[in-house]
Amino acid sequence: MTTIETHDGLVWLQFEGYAYSFHPLLLRDACTCSECRNPATNERLLQIGSVDPDLQVSSVELLPGSDQPGDLGAAGVVFSDGHRTRHELSWLIDHARSISHSLAPAAACQLWRSRSERGITVMPWAALVNDASSLIHWLDALAARGVAIVSDVPVDDDAQASLLRLADRLGPIQPTNYGPVWGIEATIDHVSQVESQHALAVHTDLPYRDLAPGIQLLLSVEADVAGGASTLVDGYAVAETIRDADPTAWQLLTSIDLTYPYIRDNVEHHGRAPLIGLRPDGRYHQIRRAPDLVGVPLASAEQTPAFYRALALWNALVDDPSFEIQIRLEPGQLLAFDNHRVLHGRTAFDLGAAGRRRLIGCYLDTVDVQSTRQVLARRS
Repeated sequence: MTTIETHDGLVWLQFEGYAYSFHPLLLRDACTCSECRNPATNERLLQIGSVDPDLQVSSVELLPGSDQPGDLGAAGVVFSDGHRTRHELSWLIDHARSISHSLAPAAACQLWRSRSERGITVMPWAALVNDASSLIHWLDALAARGVAIVSDVPVDDDAQASLLRLADRLGPIQPTNYGPVWGIEATIDHVSQVESQHALAVHTDLPYRDLAPGIQLLLSVEADVAGGASTLVDGYAVAETIRDADPTAWQLLTSIDLTYPYIRDNVEHHGRAPLIGLRPDGRYHQIRRAPDLVGVPLASAEQTPAFYRALALWNALVDDPSFEIQIRLEPGQLLAFDNHRVLHGRTAFDLGAAGRRRLIGCYLDTVDVQSTRQVLARRS
């Protein structure tokens, strides 16, 4: 049963056995009427400093919703200054619940371990570039699990054009020190490990940046080799395992910075951040794991032994096959994943006498991809 009332100077909403309270000033500040927000741009017109700090609620009532799925109705509020507001119940509940995310760092995430391939959403390239509802479904899956796949990407004529067309549907490409679009082609006489035939330990990209790119698109163009499967690990699932098993280790890994020096001829970065990054509200944000790029921890002498024990626990779990899935990308398949959450690597492969393995990719900003999803949902 849903009820709403005011007492003790607050508005109280009862919904599905839970009670949520709201202060009159917050409800007044959240008003979206044309007097308080520009209807065309959503820019704020009301300055909360102009509102009486002793504002009270004169009356509150439940207003019926539509027949649309997820429409719970609304709360109609009348304030002591005569202003009236309407607040969707779904917004009020989401707002109240978001305050307590620090108690659930993986809130809204679908954590996964090995043998989770069947849970990965696969959508044809043509559907994503032409159909909004398919793209919304695919983006929802990417947000929930941190990984999704695109099939049947045209790569015979101009693979980069196909990659760019999909990226354009999702948001602007985020250039890095590797450029806007980059390629990985295996060679016998390699310079870096990524261009070799060797296995790569699971890692996250560009950990030395204050905010590494959030979404990576990785398209297989040629894969005429034995082996070379992509390996994936859900970093949030590993972090949650540590939080449950060893809270002290989790606290050290979320609070002590590691250094990430990256020095090349024309690029120099000196990053520092915890291995498990948290948002201000306590949710997981950015995992940083780069075995070949990490420096030393910024731990005090007293913290050092415990930190290295915590780091050993993290590494043991991340490299445990029970957390890993493997996906061999065939030409025309694209892997999209959250670089803040999902660690990626590959198994070894053999080029032989004439084998080819070539991939191209790009990065997108997470907030741009989230914006695309919200706009598509609003328009549909």
